[in-house]
Amino acid sequence: MAGLKSVSESIENPNLYYENNVVGSKNLLNIMSEFAVNKLIFSSSATVYGNPNTLPITEDHELKPMNNYGQTKLEVENLISEFVNNNDSQAVSLRYFNPVGSDLSNNLGEFILGMPSNLMPIINLNAFGHIDEFNIYGDDYATHDGSAIRDFIHISDLAQAHVSALNFILDNDHKSYEAINVGTGVGFTVKEIISCFENVNSVKLKFKVSKRRAGDIEASIASPNKAKQILGWSSSYSLEDMCMSAFNFYKKHPKAIDLKC
Repeated sequence: MAGLKSVSESIENPNLYYENNVVGSKNLLNIMSEFAVNKLIFSSSATVYGNPNTLPITEDHELKPMNNYGQTKLEVENLISEFVNNNDSQAVSLRYFNPVGSDLSNNLGEFILGMPSNLMPIINLNAFGHIDEFNIYGDDYATHDGSAIRDFIHISDLAQAHVSALNFILDNDHKSYEAINVGTGVGFTVKEIISCFENVNSVKLKFKVSKRRAGDIEASIASPNKAKQILGWSSSYSLEDMCMSAFNFYKKHPKAIDLKC
């Protein structure tokens, strides 16, 4: 979970992402081998698929990242697969789609330290008056409202997927490596996210449309079938839960926003 994760930053500073994500992971695997640590869960990403050929995306889809961030995730997946092949090991790469929200106690959420690049924290900055407006990057995609489609997943569902993956590798003594999607199987456009957030939290957001960002794709929706079959996991929380919990976290913890960092 120590990887850098901004698509735009990875394009601007590819060496930083290679050193941290790839070299850092390689060092970790070397130490694991030295001390006979043989079980690993890796936080991977749906960006390894690139612009999908078909939707929903299954794990056997062609891997063709469109940005440096996704490329580093794919390289680490390959390193882990090689590690498993060379050791009596068990590993799972969880390919996250778009985690958002906070846990339902509103005590575990995403601290905003400096200007973020992900949609949900930016929406909250606008909702709480820290920025006057925010950008929607592209409204000319071939979707029903022109904005890009993503599969958003509640952070508590993602946490439970990790627990399920942990139980899987702890119960598994034979050599194995699995790459598994962690998503809901349902896609929402950026504009639908904004509308849902406004409705459930009784706020009005202000945004403008800007040109598409480099490295962004039109649509990304997970097939969650493998996670259900292998891990016995499926998502439980709705888009409304995601939007409400994200807002309530910052409402309860206003100091979780620090744009001076």
